[in-house]
Amino acid sequence: MTEHQPSDDLIARVLAGEGTAAESAAVERWAASSTEARASLDRLRQAWASPAEPPGWDVDRAWTVVSARIESGDHPIEVIPIPRAKPTIALAWRIAALLAVVVGVGFAWRALGSPEAAFVTAAAEVREVTLDDGTVVVLAPRSRLEVSARFEQRRTVRLEGEAWFAIAPGAGAPFTVDAGDYRVRDIGTAFSLRARHADSLEVAVVEGIVLVEREAGGSDTLRAGAVADFGAGGSGVMRAGATAAAVAGWRDGAFEFTAVPAGQVVARLAEWHGVALSVADPAVAARAVTVTLPANSLDDALDVLSVLLGVGIDRRDGSIVLR
Repeated sequence: MTEHQPSDDLIARVLAGEGTAAESAAVERWAASSTEARASLDRLRQAWASPAEPPGWDVDRAWTVVSARIESGDHPIEVIPIPRAKPTIALAWRIAALLAVVVGVGFAWRALGSPEAAFVTAAAEVREVTLDDGTVVVLAPRSRLEVSARFEQRRTVRLEGEAWFAIAPGAGAPFTVDAGDYRVRDIGTAFSLRARHADSLEVAVVEGIVLVEREAGGSDTLRAGAVADFGAGGSGVMRAGATAAAVAGWRDGAFEFTAVPAGQVVARLAEWHGVALSVADPAVAARAVTVTLPANSLDDALDVLSVLLGVGIDRRDGSIVLR
């Protein structure tokens, strides 16, 4: 099983020799999880260790050329993210070396430098953000949104977690969301994305059309009303019986489940509130339920589930078990 890739800052600290033992171990576990991860870390480590004397490059001209190639798609390349670091001359050269590490056609974060802005939510916290182009983003709990440098030119953001997007129309370049192994391009849209893991994505399109591109190649076009699940680099699987409005209903304070196994309902609540929550009986966990639960009150949601499933609520040692 492939480990989730550590954050750019964590990798940068480890490469700089400033990471803790636990951070170094986390990076090593990720690198050991696949040949691709190991190759990526080796390239980053080699670039980081490059000589500290900077050549006489015209950085502005280089960015103009690289940016044009990225956006045109004629020569698709991928630029490794630049870790944050102290602005010393030697370190600046190492960062420039990192820019030279190109890894084929991928959808890792394309940026020459740190994000222009980042927005983060804690467990059970919902946050609304209005971007410079007028796009409104509602971040679900335990999520992170990074806004690219030069956003006014490229309108690109990166999502880790879950969010609702209401895209501002007629604001220049198409709006793009990078989410793990996927890239979602808007065509006049309101949609919800759930990207808790790099290789999986849930898309619910409420208005307009979105194009979902896969790092492994290929794409899917989803229209208003579609709910699709993507995993393991494959095409999207349409979710039968689900409506986009219901899937995105969390932004209005409610979860709507239709014929969903109770175990998945409980997992959704655990993810949202950041708690250890489970169902003791596998038969109960497999039972399909149709229910609307409050998103902003775990206690109220558990009370409803307790009655619906005919189970008690056992709280002990920091965890909750329905049994």
